[in-house]
Amino acid sequence: MSKHLMVVAVAVAVSACGGPGAKIASGKQGAAEAVYALSGPTQQPAPGDVTVNGNGTFGLKCKGGGSASLSGFASGQAGPTGGSFSGGFTIEYQSCGLDTKQGTVVVNGKLTMSQSVSAGQSGAALEQTFKGKVTLTGAIDDFLDVDVRQVLNATSAGGGAVAMNLKGTVTNSSGTYTFDEAVNVTPGQISVQANGSAKP
Repeated sequence: MSKHLMVVAVAVAVSACGGPGAKIASGKQGAAEAVYALSGPTQQPAPGDVTVNGNGTFGLKCKGGGSASLSGFASGQAGPTGGSFSGGFTIEYQSCGLDTKQGTVVVNGKLTMSQSVSAGQSGAALEQTFKGKVTLTGAIDDFLDVDVRQVLNATSAGGGAVAMNLKGTVTNSSGTYTFDEAVNVTPGQISVQANGSAKP
């Protein structure tokens, strides 16, 4: 894993099941998968995706069109430019298009975040909070209203299951879920509902 981690915006990856207008699956598992998707790009962004806009703001080029902006860094913070970062900021998604196996998911909305990233040769430890609401349209037609803390050892990310700790609440169209526990998720997957039943 690269030592040069950056804080960047949300990426949502979904499985091949479901389709346009699909909802996130009811229950804690679908909610946890969605939270993990929110943190995915913070682990290792693609080179060239982040630009410095001046005045302490950063921009993100979204894979499927649109953009996201990062702002509100505290005075003295260097922003998301090095192997370690600690602080708070605001991230806003402006028709941020994300390519998925089902098609493009377009994200709009704003989150306030705080994050602590400690990078080393073997990987990174990541702790972050998310608060706010984003809407998803296209391949998924839903929303996420989050007030949750996530603790993740980024070295565990990869092709297999990832363990993380969540504490707080996550709301989507199927309900509100309260976490204070460890959960396992699969990178690149958000379970969706089809014809009233959950699909991976």
